Amino acid sequence: MFKNLHLKIFALFLATIFWIFVVSLENTFFQFPGEVLIQVFNQSSDLALASVLGGVKLTLRSQDPAVLRNLSPNDFEVYVDLRNSGAGTRRTSISVTSKNPQVSVLRVDPAEVDVTLEPLREKNVPIVAQVIGQPAKGFRMNSVKLSSESVNVSGAESVLKKIGTINAVVTLQGNEEGTTTKPVQLQVFDGNGVPLDGVQIEKNDIAAV
Repeated sequence: MFKNLHLKIFALFLATIFWIFVVSLENTFFQFPGEVLIQVFNQSSDLALASVLGGVKLTLRSQDPAVLRNLSPNDFEVYVDLRNSGAGTRRTSISVTSKNPQVSVLRVDPAEVDVTLEPLREKNVPIVAQVIGQPAKGFRMNSVKLSSESVNVSGAESVLKKIGTINAVVTLQGNEEGTTTKPVQLQVFDGNGVPLDGVQIEKNDIAAV
C-alpha cells in the first residue's frame, strides 16, 4: 500500500500544480485599453442619429494571455440594433461580438446607451477654404478658388442646426509651382469650432485651384 509512496505524493503534487495552472489560464482576465466605439445596425434610411453614442470598455477572458495583448478595436463588433426603431429617444442594449474565437467578452461598460433618432434632413452649407502648408520656395499663395462654394449635407435636424462652418482643407506639400489643382478634405465644425459628428457630406468632387 505504501510502496513508492514518495512517487505517488510527487505525482499528486504535479497534478495539483497542473490543475492550478489550467484554472489560472481559464481565468485570465484583461481590461481592454481604451474604448471601442459603438456602431449602429439596421437604422431606418429615413432617420438620422441625433445623439453621440461614444464607446464602451470591455473586460475579456482568454486561455492565451498572448492573444489578449495583441488585440485591437477591430477584433470586436460593438453595436446597437435599431431594427424597427422609430423617431425618439430610447435606452438600448449594447451588443458585443468577439471576432477572435479565443477571446470571450465578460463585461461591457456601459451595457446600455440612450439613442435618439430624428427624421433625416438635408441642407446646403457654404464652404470656406483653409490652406495648410506652403508652396515651393520662391512662390506664394495669391488666392484659392473652390470648384463649388457650397455642399449638401444630411443628418438629424438638431445636428444640422449646430453647424458653424464647413472647411475645405487644402494641404500643400511644398512643391507646388504656379497654378495647381488640389483635392480638398471637408471638415464640419460647430459654432465653437469643435468638430461635429453626425453630419453626412454628399459625395462630391470639390477641388481647389
